Amino acid sequence: MNSIHARLLLAATAVLLLFVVITAWVMQRADQERLLVAVDTRLQGLVYGVLGATEVSDRGEILVDRFSLPDSSLAQAGSGRYVVIQDAQGRIVWKSDSVIDQLPPLQTPTVGEWLKIQDGDYIGSGLGVRWYVDDNPHRLTLWALESASMSRSESEVFATTLVIWLGLLSLLLLAILYLVLRWAAAPINRLGRAVDEVRSGERREIVAAMPKELETVKAAINRLLKHERGRQSHYRNSLGDLAHSLKTPLAVLSNDAHAANDESRIEQLQRIEEILSYHLTRATSSETTAFAEPLAISSLLRRLCDSLQRVYRDKGVTVSLNCTEGLLASCDEKLFFEVAGNLLDNAFKWTESSVTVRCEKQGGSMIAIVITDDGPGFGESDPSIYLQRGVRADERVAGQGIGLSVAQLLVTEAGGELKLENVPAGGARVSLFLPAVSQN
Repeated sequence: MNSIHARLLLAATAVLLLFVVITAWVMQRADQERLLVAVDTRLQGLVYGVLGATEVSDRGEILVDRFSLPDSSLAQAGSGRYVVIQDAQGRIVWKSDSVIDQLPPLQTPTVGEWLKIQDGDYIGSGLGVRWYVDDNPHRLTLWALESASMSRSESEVFATTLVIWLGLLSLLLLAILYLVLRWAAAPINRLGRAVDEVRSGERREIVAAMPKELETVKAAINRLLKHERGRQSHYRNSLGDLAHSLKTPLAVLSNDAHAANDESRIEQLQRIEEILSYHLTRATSSETTAFAEPLAISSLLRRLCDSLQRVYRDKGVTVSLNCTEGLLASCDEKLFFEVAGNLLDNAFKWTESSVTVRCEKQGGSMIAIVITDDGPGFGESDPSIYLQRGVRADERVAGQGIGLSVAQLLVTEAGGELKLENVPAGGARVSLFLPAVSQN
């Protein structure tokens, strides 16, 4: 799991679930204790109520006014609440109409003492009393019992309600937590977008406001960008100086080789030029495309076409340029001039009469530049072989360009793509795809 947001949400969810489970267990235990206290209080009230409705005759008979019983459920058979009265020997001398089952064994508490039972089926409270009739004491015990299933039903209702409400509360808290995490992670996402804008060339540095915790990161990235641009400039200048210093000696050697008609030396010198062009251009492209400024494609293509029309004035090439205005490409300007200039120069060189250039947005994230000429084409069923190193399509014509294989390398490292096609009606079509810069 590589997402910090997902990790925090998962950890918070686990903690919340653990908290909910512990809370539910504690509240369930507290409710059970509450129920026991409530049942005991209710049973004691029944005992006192029955005691108030009870009389003892001169002969010791227990008389209970059933109309004065404190709970109507005592008159309903099997209602779940029962009251019995025992004599001094523990014999039941009176029981409520609700008693239809065998009750558990009941002890005899001392006078004024409360006894409690809880055997799983019944919960009971008993009180020992001494009743005087004409100074004759009568020892009695009043027991009130309740079926445990009644309290269990109450507990189950509470547990069900508790689970429902805790579940809904957990979902609400998770939703709030998710929103809080998104809000807290927003600056990090904003920093990532700002870095992407710098990488794509939309900005030269990060300018978006950041929380103080990320300001040091922002400052460090901006310092790194500044240092990297300085290093790139120094590197490009060094490479340019190297290429310039080698250009004159190679030209002299090449002229001498041509004057001497030494095919072996000419071939080796051409190979040296190709190797230097390949590696110098590759090194330059790898350093310049990472933080390139956005390029206005239409104006650059128009400049290239105008220049080449002047160069190939004698051929009378007709140029049709159809380019969507406002397109911005994420590409180094020097790299674009080298690649696009090379491709257009090939089209002008091999065309019979006309060159068509079309430029448009494609797929939302790429810019397609399609160059078509009416020349002989590539002459192969698979023109892509000319994108391989060491294969030239113009071996019969002297060329000054960087070569299609090097152009392919530069475009690929810039995040683009190069495609070669033969036009069915005759001619060649070269499609150059470059990353587009979003226009906000």
